[in-house]
Amino acid sequence: MTNPIVTEQFQIPIKAGNHDKLSMSWLPVSTKWRKFRKITAVKLLSTQSLDASQALRQAQVQQLLEYVQECCKIGKPIDIGRAAFTTSLSLLSNTYFTKELAHHSSSASQEFKQLMWCIMEEIGRPNYADYYPILGYIDPFGIPRLLTSHFDELIAVFQDIIRERLTKEQSCTSAATTDVLDSLLNLYKQKQLWMK
Repeated sequence: MTNPIVTEQFQIPIKAGNHDKLSMSWLPVSTKWRKFRKITAVKLLSTQSLDASQALRQAQVQQLLEYVQECCKIGKPIDIGRAAFTTSLSLLSNTYFTKELAHHSSSASQEFKQLMWCIMEEIGRPNYADYYPILGYIDPFGIPRLLTSHFDELIAVFQDIIRERLTKEQSCTSAATTDVLDSLLNLYKQKQLWMK
């Protein structure tokens, strides 16, 4: 049984970087999918997790308000879409990694924001190969190639964050965090101990 959300129109973005084999959203209902769903329900969307992140959500909304007020003071036009996108991205990165990967005024976060924006644009771009499958073989618009490249860059960013966290854990130089990455690393460690 396959996930009913998956349609032919979304095949290229889903398959880029083997995302269709690794994401709970696109996996068919299976044992792997059920495990991902259970982790999500228990670790990410539980009442305790959502209550614990309430202050973080309020802080991100406050940051957005301050950004809007600052733009109003200096007479700078506000791109509402990008401002909301930055706030959402910042909230997600703080929730998952306790690290702010996107900020309205930070030039250091622009590269990550641009990468995420490019992925969204490529996924939203119409691809005629979806309607004329013969075009998929010649890839006239390069959408699968670009998406795969963007996903590889994104995975490299996440791998760096994971390596950094593991290094800090081994050196015991950081205070314990309780973000999603910690929960997933703990589950991974438990699995490794159980398999020994």
